[in-house]
Amino acid sequence: MVSALSWSDTEPLWLSKSAPPEDRVQAFMDQLNTSQIYAMVQGDTVVRLAVMIMALVSMPASVISGVDALGIASVCMGDGPVGVSNSMNDVTTFPAPIMVSSGSNTTSEYIFGQMLADEQRMKGRNDVLSPTINILRSPLWARAAEKLSEDPHLTARLAVAQVRGIQSRHALACPKHFAAYNQDTKRFGVGPEYDAVDAVADERSMQELYLPSFKATVQEAKAASNDWGFTGFIVADWYFAQRSTVASANNGMDISMPGGSLVDSFGLPAYYGDMLKDAVNNGSVEFSRVKDMVERLWRPMFELGAVDYPPEGNAAAMARTQEHQDFAQELAEHKYLKIAMFGRGATNATHEHAGLWYAEAHPGTGPYPTAPSSMLKDLKAIYWNNTNWSGNINQTAWPDIFSSVYEGKFLPNTTGLYYFSLNGQRDAVLLLNGQHVVTMTKQNFGNPVSGVIELEAGKPIDLYLKDSMSFSLSTSNFGVTLGVEVANVARNEQALSLARWADLRIIVVNDGWTEGADSNIGLQLPSGQDELITKIASTSSKTLIRLGNNSAILMSWIGKVEGILEIWYPGQQVVLALERTLFGDISPGGKLPSTFSKTLEEAIQIIDLEVNFDGGLNVGYKRFGRYRIETLFPFGFGLAYTSFNLSSLRLETSHDVVQLYVSYPKEANEPPKLLKGFQKAELDVGKTLQVSIGVQKDDLRMWDEMTGDWRLIKARDILETNYVYL
Repeated sequence: MVSALSWSDTEPLWLSKSAPPEDRVQAFMDQLNTSQIYAMVQGDTVVRLAVMIMALVSMPASVISGVDALGIASVCMGDGPVGVSNSMNDVTTFPAPIMVSSGSNTTSEYIFGQMLADEQRMKGRNDVLSPTINILRSPLWARAAEKLSEDPHLTARLAVAQVRGIQSRHALACPKHFAAYNQDTKRFGVGPEYDAVDAVADERSMQELYLPSFKATVQEAKAASNDWGFTGFIVADWYFAQRSTVASANNGMDISMPGGSLVDSFGLPAYYGDMLKDAVNNGSVEFSRVKDMVERLWRPMFELGAVDYPPEGNAAAMARTQEHQDFAQELAEHKYLKIAMFGRGATNATHEHAGLWYAEAHPGTGPYPTAPSSMLKDLKAIYWNNTNWSGNINQTAWPDIFSSVYEGKFLPNTTGLYYFSLNGQRDAVLLLNGQHVVTMTKQNFGNPVSGVIELEAGKPIDLYLKDSMSFSLSTSNFGVTLGVEVANVARNEQALSLARWADLRIIVVNDGWTEGADSNIGLQLPSGQDELITKIASTSSKTLIRLGNNSAILMSWIGKVEGILEIWYPGQQVVLALERTLFGDISPGGKLPSTFSKTLEEAIQIIDLEVNFDGGLNVGYKRFGRYRIETLFPFGFGLAYTSFNLSSLRLETSHDVVQLYVSYPKEANEPPKLLKGFQKAELDVGKTLQVSIGVQKDDLRMWDEMTGDWRLIKARDILETNYVYL
């Protein structure tokens, strides 16, 4: 008979690598006292700060304390999904997920998961907050580039591969964000009420569209529902996702983040602090449920070997390797899309990143130059010593907490488009002649937000800027900066002059959307880049556009250029990969993971406060197919050099993706075609290749709203592989 405390004479059961993981979990739980159990259901802000101080670099996303006396290290979480985030240096910036997914290659996704876990572990983390597997519902979404696609099947296959890759390195994977998170507008709401956006979807849409990728990671990679046999833990997204104690605990929310005092500055309580203890004491929550939360936290730590092989690195370690850089280049090279070098894109990329920011996208990802005093007239400022512009106006000292209004005139000195930005950690609104131009909230994480308006030279307009300190996600910058950029006539003239003598014009354009700021300028490129393309292309059709963008954009200039190379946000190896592609050393081989519409109105819009997913299953290519809307470029589209008669190229191999779609009987009321399989193919010039794509029985089921369960539908036929909708 085996003791609960020892598996052998020399080590306790919970540390025995040869013991069954579940036995080890229970043995470890038996050693915890009540205080330790309560401490493990939320982030430990004290330990998190200590980790930052010891590293002298940056802090992890969060830490849940282990028990040193028992030989159990802490759970240390780190953000992704393009590499080690949280402002870490010496890490690899891989291509954005939307770019990686365009290669439709599960093997690449698995290797990426391994390398992501390796670098996280080198930085002292053992829980990787990746992949991001929400459905790309609207191209206006600021975080579109973090997503894998608009299709649940493609997203699920790639997500499972990445999760397995992460787990193979003794690290936890945390797929996010469960489940109908599809916009950043009003994601948190405005304090102190934090009345956030309400996403309303019917059950069938949830089951067939928004949940499959999460279900697949749970069932196939054991990555959030008991209905799926899930035994791990569910963690609340940081700060604002959790809004209750009793309801959260009793409905499956296991871990509260970031925990403790970090939520105090927002006026929010620590829901899993004293409030949870009170709920247990008054019988609203059973203590057995609290123990279950902690068991769920540690179960994957034991199952995946994260307890046995804790990370040995720290935040100051060098995590970037040549192997990882080479793979980042390979990912970029095989995922570029040919869909049909002037501009703002520089060729330097940064080795430090947070989210999906790149040096090459400036100024699209940065604030515009500060508005000069010469363009402002009769500016008057009013301050209040509160955050809601109420009560007596402050007349004396600079208050510690304040809100303000600035009124005056803005003097345009040239006719054309003016791009305005707001930057800071505040709530602010800019109106020009009563027209709403820019809105900034704390949920923008300090990222600049921008808007555009057309103005006439010499015609003053009313300027009204209202801002409030409010609650902030960072205490680094409590001011607000108004920036403005006018269409750069000198730059455009220089570009046109060079374009006239060039044999080939390569125009590098970018946007720079990222977490916290959905596009408020529609689907156009920022800073007048569309106009610049049109002017340069007018000198000759021998013009190639290199797109570096977050999501689908409009292309008013498409008929004036000879080619378009879509590279999304390509990561730090962009220069070498782009060079090899442009000179024909490799062929583009990606397929669009999202649909490009012809007009803004045809795209699903970002709604302010209540979002009814009234389109049901008709999202992305399914929507365009159901309503017979002509696309600019359809989902799954992508060309390769080998499709053309280019005799000067010396290509040895080419890449393509074969896609398989299923059509259901009309009475099933499904979209016209659904992606149910894909296969990456590599073949030599002049050769043919037979590709086999398997379809599982579960892939042919639909959700029956009458029975509340899945029902198998016999597919009428399998139609159109490869270039569909052409």
